[in-house]
Amino acid sequence: MAATDRLTFVLNMREGAPFQWSNFNFNSMIMFNGVPIAANEDGIFSLFDADDDNGTNIDAFFELVKTDLGTSETKKIRFYYFTGETSGDLKIKMQVDDGEERTFLVPAKKIGQLQHRLHRVDGRNDLRGVYWRPRIENTKGCDFSVDAIDILLSLLGNR
Repeated sequence: MAATDRLTFVLNMREGAPFQWSNFNFNSMIMFNGVPIAANEDGIFSLFDADDDNGTNIDAFFELVKTDLGTSETKKIRFYYFTGETSGDLKIKMQVDDGEERTFLVPAKKIGQLQHRLHRVDGRNDLRGVYWRPRIENTKGCDFSVDAIDILLSLLGNR
């Protein structure tokens, strides 16, 4: 079975949080003495202790569910505020109602593994809708976590 045919599911028992990986060429995973271990037909491997995958950047993203942000009115987003940590810039892809999408860059304000407000990103005046779906991606394989996304809206009414 090729790596592109596999989808790996993991459940964090302490948090009850599920995770999934695609194109991850392993058929089993376990946490052993605090070290994530995975296996496939070629052997057993220690995971997440390298900055790249055999010289290739490790792309990572998460996508939130589509939401009306608590109101059924058409809206535009004036500002996004991101809190978390990152070792590089992040890309935000914001999709609205019919699939129209814009990409924003969140430059790393402070480089390093420190929790802080990452950056304020201006929204786009031409992107309006009722339902919104954000996707947050790393760039150049950087490590990141996002603890909070605060949004300042402008309500435009029902159009």
